[in-house]
Amino acid sequence: MKKNLLMKIFISYSHKDEKWKNKLEEHLRVFELEGILETWSDRKIETGEDWFLKIEEALNISNIAILLISKDFLTSNFILKKEVPAILKRRETGDLIIFPIIIRPCNWQETAWLKKIKVQPKDGKPLSSFDNEKDEIESQLAELASQIYNIFLISSKQHSKIKNEESKHFDSAKSSFLDFLYTYKNILFIISSIIMLVLVFSFNNKEISIYFYKYLNSKNYKYKLGETYKESITGIEFVWITGGFFEMGCNDSEILCEEYEKPIHKVFIDGFWIGKYEITQEQWQIVMKDNPSANQNGKDNPVERVSWNDTQEFINNLIKLNKNNKKFRLPTEAEWEYACRKSVNEELNKNIFGLYNMIHSVNEWCKDVYFSGAYSKHKRLNPCYENEKEGSGRVVRGRLKCTLRQSSPENSKGKSIGFRIVFNP
Repeated sequence: MKKNLLMKIFISYSHKDEKWKNKLEEHLRVFELEGILETWSDRKIETGEDWFLKIEEALNISNIAILLISKDFLTSNFILKKEVPAILKRRETGDLIIFPIIIRPCNWQETAWLKKIKVQPKDGKPLSSFDNEKDEIESQLAELASQIYNIFLISSKQHSKIKNEESKHFDSAKSSFLDFLYTYKNILFIISSIIMLVLVFSFNNKEISIYFYKYLNSKNYKYKLGETYKESITGIEFVWITGGFFEMGCNDSEILCEEYEKPIHKVFIDGFWIGKYEITQEQWQIVMKDNPSANQNGKDNPVERVSWNDTQEFINNLIKLNKNNKKFRLPTEAEWEYACRKSVNEELNKNIFGLYNMIHSVNEWCKDVYFSGAYSKHKRLNPCYENEKEGSGRVVRGRLKCTLRQSSPENSKGKSIGFRIVFNP
């Protein structure tokens, strides 16, 4: 279940802008030589090959679509009728990140689908307007290439504020202090009670104070961070994630921060057991007696082409197989992001919680109803947005970064959507 380190980039452009495409590819070539990424444009189509079929195939396996925007791009019938709809469709399912670059002056702000997407360079200034004699264009191209590369690394970017807060309060479950608390529960109760009293007087928000009291006296210390549990029928492995708090969402300092990933807000999560891997095809077959996956090259590969409704049927059947003695469910998107936002071992795609393939694998279903403005309505404690009247579809997480959130209908069976589950003892 290792990830493929190669990031595939699809370049959409007008042939009148080919010189810009070539310049950008020269800067991306540095990362291509390192085996980090691979670019594709229609110039790689061989004579006699089906033009549109090859474009479709390349787009379907790409992680990023670079759009070189100019008046010729925006008036090309082929681009607007063939490439752009396919690109936007994959973006809607969370399979693709769009990276538009304004090449030459044009009225891109008047284009309905494009004005909703963050463009480069900054403020939409066309590359052609920079002073070439001062190497400004080359500097801009180098910066754009670095941004594209950073998208690949964004999952391992450390959020220093979050890291400092977590390590200060909750991420020291392996330290001698928390081991001491774990062993001597009577002392833990006394200390937690004192902390609760301090917090009651320190915070105006009573909800936060009560939470800390619950946190220090709850199941969070019943298990140790990284402890594992294996479900006996399917062999699904779970990892214990010690509860804590983090800043959920994307801030403006991050690359390609979408509006629906905002506002960044502090969230408190109780401890939980979550799947070490996505549900595999073998595990799905044990429970459901079939395999809907498009890619059936290995029993340990993630099951895909399963809808949100299918995951509920799987979970209900798994509960029955366990004689209703155990409870399983999908993670909330807050739990999913909390579990994901840890540094990643690039070779194994394993984070320090011991979870694999949170990104750079299939998308994963979450419990929440999708609503673009859900973050502004989140509760501070264990948030899960479930207002079906206001939202639509269900949240899908994963692929290229931990904060990316997308929507998909409950009955959608995307070939790149799978899931992992949470176990409630």
